[in-house]
Amino acid sequence: MTGQITEEEFLKLRHDSELRLQTFYDHWPASKDYLSKEEFVRQGFYCVGQGDRVRCTYCRGNLSDWEPSDDILLEHKKHFSKCPFIASPYKYPEFRDFSSRLESFSDWPTQFSQKKEDLAQAGMFYLGKGDQTKCFWCGGILADWEPGDEPVSEHRKWFKHCQWLEVIKSEPFFVKALEREKARKEKAKTNTCKVPVQETYSPEELAKQIGFSPEVINKAAKKCGAAFDVETLVKAILDLGEMKTEEVVQVKSEKDLDMKCLNKSAESFDPSCKICFDANFNTVFLPCGHLLCCEDCAKTIRTCPMCRSTVDSAKKVFLQ
Repeated sequence: MTGQITEEEFLKLRHDSELRLQTFYDHWPASKDYLSKEEFVRQGFYCVGQGDRVRCTYCRGNLSDWEPSDDILLEHKKHFSKCPFIASPYKYPEFRDFSSRLESFSDWPTQFSQKKEDLAQAGMFYLGKGDQTKCFWCGGILADWEPGDEPVSEHRKWFKHCQWLEVIKSEPFFVKALEREKARKEKAKTNTCKVPVQETYSPEELAKQIGFSPEVINKAAKKCGAAFDVETLVKAILDLGEMKTEEVVQVKSEKDLDMKCLNKSAESFDPSCKICFDANFNTVFLPCGHLLCCEDCAKTIRTCPMCRSTVDSAKKVFLQ
């Protein structure tokens, strides 16, 4: 590859350091061997094939007329200070090539919908544990992948300052990934039910799903008057002083949370959040109706740890 090359050829050089190194073996002037070919490659350069001209695949900058006293990094920084490599060099050089990142996913669990190629293109390599991945450039770790998650979009969401994203932002796969993510969000927005989920359940039904016994629910309901919501009902149940809950079989969530069973007796009833165990639980998952964590923890949960059903929404309840 010399002189003018196509965009496709250029992108191949960006993602393959061995290919960049080969351009130096093929075209680099012997009179300039005082400069390290490997260092050029490390910084993203390939030999253009026109004298000692090199081009950076990260910022597309060209440099030439090299002197024995020149420092490659200093010259790179001097002329192209905004190059992503200059702004923040990658942290894991062994995974700088697409092929090495892709190879790391040889044992990627098949139950995850994310494709190995998409993850590798987004800069991620597999850590070999669960679904944990790490960016070779910024070192950011992404895990807990959900169906429909786009690697590029998740990378941007959690590590928006990663310089690899700056490098690949104009590449076709990057643009297509963002288009898919946008389409998915628009479809989800269109399919969202406009009627609040909580309006489809009576306070008594929600209280029963939470685990309160029918006897206690009926007794508390009589004290609430003609019209009341689930918050009022739960408060009335607690005020009775004889609250009982159905025993819950211990279930292990995908985050290996140790879910403590609710006790039947009011004396041993533990109102603490079953996720952090610091705050009291005050949030009901819908539509399943389970009440077991605080408002802050509820924001991070997509699947109810107790029954494993999908959480469509969460409703805060006020308890005393």
